[in-house]
Amino acid sequence: MGTETEGKDGTTYANSDSSAEKAQQNDSNTPAPKLPLPAAAKAIVARVETVLNLQGAPPGDGGIGGSRDEKKEFREDAKIWNYYLEEAERKAKEQADLWNTGLDSLLIFAGLFAGIVSSFVIDARSDLQTDSDQRLLTQIREVLAQGSVNPPERISVASNWTSGLWVLSLYTTLFSAIMGVLAKAWLAKFIPATTRRESKDAYNRYKLDRQSERWHLKEVLILVPLLVQIAAFLFLVGLVLQSHADNPTIGRTLLAFCISGAAIYFVMTCIPFIVPSSPFNTPLSELCDGLFSRKKEEEGSPSAPFKRDMNEGLGEIFYTKLIKSPKPAHVDEAFLEVALPVFHEKWTEELCKKDAPQVLLTRLRQRATARTDDALERDETLCNHLLALLKFAQYQTLDTVLRTSLEPGNPLHRWNELPEALRPLLFGLRAQVIMLLNMKDLPKSPPRPGIPDTPTDFNMNELPDRPWDMAFQEIRSTHRLHFVLGACRGLAEGSPNLEND
Repeated sequence: MGTETEGKDGTTYANSDSSAEKAQQNDSNTPAPKLPLPAAAKAIVARVETVLNLQGAPPGDGGIGGSRDEKKEFREDAKIWNYYLEEAERKAKEQADLWNTGLDSLLIFAGLFAGIVSSFVIDARSDLQTDSDQRLLTQIREVLAQGSVNPPERISVASNWTSGLWVLSLYTTLFSAIMGVLAKAWLAKFIPATTRRESKDAYNRYKLDRQSERWHLKEVLILVPLLVQIAAFLFLVGLVLQSHADNPTIGRTLLAFCISGAAIYFVMTCIPFIVPSSPFNTPLSELCDGLFSRKKEEEGSPSAPFKRDMNEGLGEIFYTKLIKSPKPAHVDEAFLEVALPVFHEKWTEELCKKDAPQVLLTRLRQRATARTDDALERDETLCNHLLALLKFAQYQTLDTVLRTSLEPGNPLHRWNELPEALRPLLFGLRAQVIMLLNMKDLPKSPPRPGIPDTPTDFNMNELPDRPWDMAFQEIRSTHRLHFVLGACRGLAEGSPNLEND
């Protein structure tokens, strides 16, 4: 099949062996006892299944995996954490840069606007003081013109409202500026500078992202520019009142312009909800969208609570950010971890409860049918996927996935669908799946119109290809275990064609 190299410990590897295979070879070299057939077949099956079960067993349970820390259920230096951190940090940096740019513009405008409002507030103070210099000059003018002084006029309601609105506008502007400065400090902590790429760093990134969601960081940052806009609105209302008191015509004109501006602002706020592709929006529309979308998500599919345990958090990262990633390289690397013997059995079972096996089957089909110039890299990836599927196949609850894997168009439909180097492994996996589907206690899927029943044996058309000849060929050391297990189970419990193979 291929040349072999010898490792430092004397272990022999094929040059095309994948990472999962090399790790598995180090962990599983227990020979099966030599007994006469067919009684030996069942004993071999039991022995090999024991070896397979021990490969991924946690420390303390007698597993061959060895001295792994009980508290650490994922590999610290796995490549998947680097993939996750690169993607998460890139998104966080892009979002933080966008927020920082908006905050910089906001602080500049808030400073200029606060200076303008301050001058109006200082000028309006004279209208609120009965003994101000302006009122004293008015009384002097009345004495010179009429020879008497009229009773002091009461401070008008418009003056009180105008001054109050401007003071409130100044306060809101200053408060939003303080919030903007604090927000920039929050964003500096949102993107910590680190060059480490281990599981602990991935969990810390996960905590930052989840805490920002839990404490509504996005909505709080949206409130900062909204406060400045509210301050501008208060200032304009006070300006309209003062203008109308000085000159009703100017006041009505200014009021008309303010109403038209408010209408435009309202339209820009509502457009994103009517036409989602519209580039126009306001902080109010972003705030409403964030709150309503969060509420809809909570009603439809409750978001998972924040995982305070590191292993639980890494498990959520592994499934949501890697298994469900839109990037094929991330998915392939995640299933490489599943294929490793040291991958914790607890998380294999957890993934089986979700749609990870279906994702794996889809990715296996895509990788097997895709054209590539690097055949070695493709074969290594396919090998990792088959090893991961072998782990999933141990769980009899995957009735639908197992049946789908044998349908036309899937790599498991025939034992020779994949490259020659992978056929022994594929043979063993397919035999395992067929045996599981033949078990009497396995629930049967209802028949589907137009789709043939799931095969429960090797097809007669496969027999002329003489699959049994593989037993006399050179097989990768890491594939022999699965090939022997599939052959022995077929010999002991299989249907006629599988037994003949």
